[in-house]
Amino acid sequence: NTLSTMKTLVEQAAALNLESEVQCEESFKLIASVDETTPIDATVGQAIKELWADPGIQMVWDRRGEFQIVESLKYYFQNIDRLMTEDYLPTKDDILYARVRTSGIVTERYSIDGSSFEMYDVGGQRNERKKWIHCF
Repeated sequence: NTLSTMKTLVEQAAALNLESEVQCEESFKLIASVDETTPIDATVGQAIKELWADPGIQMVWDRRGEFQIVESLKYYFQNIDRLMTEDYLPTKDDILYARVRTSGIVTERYSIDGSSFEMYDVGGQRNERKKWIHCF
């Protein structure tokens, strides 16, 4: 998600006519050219770091209400130094900030120390609400 979100910011820089505001041209070109499945190594991580600090990309981020983007990715951009290391292991916060889009109602059952728990994950977007609002 970190790389795909930065790619979205790069794409939106062009769509919002802010491409000329981006100062890190080499990083901009690199992120635009890599596939979303590319691992975040030192080179890609450095490009993400430079772009996140770039005033032009910050201008795009400030206009994120005009396009769809996962807000929690700001956390990962701010922690990119740690994420791009070869021995990266996610922290509890990394896991908590991770987001997977939910559609409909997903039920997860857990047993912790002999106690049973059920967690309901529901899609929060407006078009998903009609699927679960009757549960309350």
